[in-house]
Amino acid sequence: MYPNASLLNLNQVLSLKGYWAHTRFGPIHVVVAQATIRIHIEQASITAVKAIRRRTNAHVDRLATLIITFFIKNDKLEFTKTPKTWYNDKQEVILMRYNVIKDANLIIKKSPYLVNNPTEYKNKWHILFENNHPIHLELGTGRGEFIINMAKAYPHINFIGLELYDSQLVKAVDRLRGQNLPNLKLINADARDLDNFFGKEIDTIYLTFSEPWPKKQDEKKRFTHESYLRLYDKIFKKHKHIILKTDNKVLFQYSLESLSKYWYTFEVVSLDLHHDERKIPNIMTDFERNYDKTEKRPIYYIDARFED
Repeated sequence: MYPNASLLNLNQVLSLKGYWAHTRFGPIHVVVAQATIRIHIEQASITAVKAIRRRTNAHVDRLATLIITFFIKNDKLEFTKTPKTWYNDKQEVILMRYNVIKDANLIIKKSPYLVNNPTEYKNKWHILFENNHPIHLELGTGRGEFIINMAKAYPHINFIGLELYDSQLVKAVDRLRGQNLPNLKLINADARDLDNFFGKEIDTIYLTFSEPWPKKQDEKKRFTHESYLRLYDKIFKKHKHIILKTDNKVLFQYSLESLSKYWYTFEVVSLDLHHDERKIPNIMTDFERNYDKTEKRPIYYIDARFED
């Protein structure tokens, strides 16, 4: 029989190591990878996240809608749609591991595509690329399919993919083995630090299926919030150009309003990118490709510019 996690304190919850549990912090999944504890929280409050950060050395990820939730009821774990799940002989869920890659940080650092010290290239990216071609930046590059294929398709544009999670970048690094793409670089860092990495050097920013942060209190975390638009002002060249793709209608509507209020004009807006009669050029992300096979909802698209 499983303990009722809602009655456990934080340290006891952490000791579950790998179990999903419902606690006063919200539904959580505790994973141990090397010496790092990752706690993935669905729909948890900012207060809860801060409390965990204060009381532990854990790295806390807030994932608004991407986590499948498990609850404890009658001392047993109940679940919905559980990929990669382990059961005991009574068909009760006993463990579900999150896809955290061991030694991910060390793996990506060995890649010639990773820029380990991006702050050193602020205002000097043309030196690293050895040319003065335009620079396009993707925020949240994930497994890298989009940015890699863009670099292949447009050899006279320099591409940089920025991703916070090293386990995601391992997939991109694996894809790049044996390939020769001198116009591509990767950065493992937080988008909030963009102005530490770039001067006014960026021509285009791609926001491909960014975390939508659907809760109102998380509005400032959206990549199209005014605070981020002001941050982009610091790294764009004279003209600003943002391309956004999302499956989230709320983020799409919010972004239209936010960009419009910030005086961007819209070159292209699509309510269904994959079935748009204009045949808008599109290189898919991993998420987008899988989504296209399994979901019937549309992909929203925005191409916005601001020219002085």
